[in-house]
Amino acid sequence: MAAVSSVLRGVRPSAGRPAVVIATVPGIPSVLAGWALARWHRAHLIVEMRDAWPDLIEPSGILLRRGRAGDLRRVLRDLAARVVRRTVTRLQARADLVVTTTAAFAEVLRSRGVRNVAVVRNGTAFEPVREHAPVPLADRPLRVVYAGTVGRSQGLDVAVRAAALVQERGYAIDVRIVGHGNELEPLRRLTAELGAPVRVEPSVPSTEVRELYAWADTVIVSLRDWAPFEWTVPSKLYEVMASGVVASACLAGEAASLVSANGAGAVVPPGDVEGLADLWCGWLSDGVVPAASPDAAAWVAEHASDEVLGHRYAELLDELLPHPLLPGRADRGARY
Repeated sequence: MAAVSSVLRGVRPSAGRPAVVIATVPGIPSVLAGWALARWHRAHLIVEMRDAWPDLIEPSGILLRRGRAGDLRRVLRDLAARVVRRTVTRLQARADLVVTTTAAFAEVLRSRGVRNVAVVRNGTAFEPVREHAPVPLADRPLRVVYAGTVGRSQGLDVAVRAAALVQERGYAIDVRIVGHGNELEPLRRLTAELGAPVRVEPSVPSTEVRELYAWADTVIVSLRDWAPFEWTVPSKLYEVMASGVVASACLAGEAASLVSANGAGAVVPPGDVEGLADLWCGWLSDGVVPAASPDAAAWVAEHASDEVLGHRYAELLDELLPHPLLPGRADRGARY
């Protein structure tokens, strides 16, 4: 309904005639709305892929539900998934510019024949909450935080199971999962079932996230072991890298490479409960949590700060359009 409303508003004379229409995915209907408006106004179309769509359709089950093999509803959903996949892929190929948030997904799209692909990463303005130094545990529990969306994509049941395993091994750990999403209640039930030392809490204002990070010895950044997530870097990772807190990264692909290459924390394969428990037990056994490297925050400042990304987007718009949007203005980067 939001996509239809956007089209109806966009074709009104009062809306003016845009030079560029930008469609952001997800949600998927916004691509169709953007394409329709671009055609109506004879404008350039930019498709922003904030995640690895349409490849996430199948593993996420966004259009699918479990059912019997011969279930008509299942057949129709399979058909809908294929149609959506083909439609999104075709519109990506027809766009004047496709913007992705990772270099890995940009290469995937180029391999499919998308001719004009650029990378503008997710950004952050997060400031450090501590100095880059090891954190002594001093006979206290390891403090672990996750703050953000609590959905299927994050696979946070792994953290709950790992915390329970750490406790079974005789170590003290205090895990806080703070956020909003469909998996809050399932995680609460799992925590109770396992007797895990985990607190599942509602989301807090963004101003209080800094307090959570300052309390924590390590921050979880987690995605499920779905293949398309190897081309994805969660925006939460940039926040953690900027914070100075060491990451417990349950990631693969480009995101895992960023953590390892910049000394932002320790990487565990997605879904690896024992591996995550081993990591935390190792720190508890040593009595110290290693420091994150200053290289992590430096990389974010250079590649993923809001200012840098805004300038990059402005450059892309100037490359796309035959004339500057506001000719004669000296500060070209501030026009958009």
